[in-house]
Amino acid sequence: YLKNLSMIDLKLGYDRKKFTNFLNHFLPDDTIFFQESKTIQSKSIHFNEVNIIGKSKSLNNLHIIEFYKKKNNNGRLVITKNIFDILKSNNIKYALIITTTKKLKQYRISYIFSDIQWVSENKVKRIFSNYKRRSFLLGSNKIHTAKKQLIDKGPINNTEELKSRFDIEVVTEEFFQSYKRLYEQLVVDLEKDSEFKKFAKKNHIDINLFAKKILSQVIFCYFLQK
Repeated sequence: YLKNLSMIDLKLGYDRKKFTNFLNHFLPDDTIFFQESKTIQSKSIHFNEVNIIGKSKSLNNLHIIEFYKKKNNNGRLVITKNIFDILKSNNIKYALIITTTKKLKQYRISYIFSDIQWVSENKVKRIFSNYKRRSFLLGSNKIHTAKKQLIDKGPINNTEELKSRFDIEVVTEEFFQSYKRLYEQLVVDLEKDSEFKKFAKKNHIDINLFAKKILSQVIFCYFLQK
């Protein structure tokens, strides 16, 4: 499975055939892809096409949908509202969205789900998840997190796993905890180094602050490298 998942290059532009092949290995076995996509009729002025290209029954009837934007510079909030309106009008509660254009290389994959929320004693409203927070921008060199979440961790089996793969806050928390462990270990190592302690004392260097600055510089170099 990992071999099949890694066959896609997330740095390249969107190609439906290659991407559906990737999703076929990433999503559960009951996922089906249509030989001919089902076009959603949309009155939106922001999209050229909206195509349903697949479904997964075990993932709460997840719809896999392509949204082809007319322009790449449309406001994100406007695009998000249009996507939500189209999903609502077609009664789609769970969706894996591919947002792209016909010409540009970059594309975004997002996991969107909705829930019912009471707004008053007699009224409910369908609320959708944050479009950008649960998404990855692909088709560029900055795909490290996407590769880790979508390829390196292997295929998913259920809705909770899919949700966690697209939870950017979880990725941020993992990074913070790793940083914290490295910082604490570095402080311990510096405290054990008698020569450095003498140097630090003589030059009025705070070891905790020194450790933070060292790690900050290492992380900065790491991101430049990536």
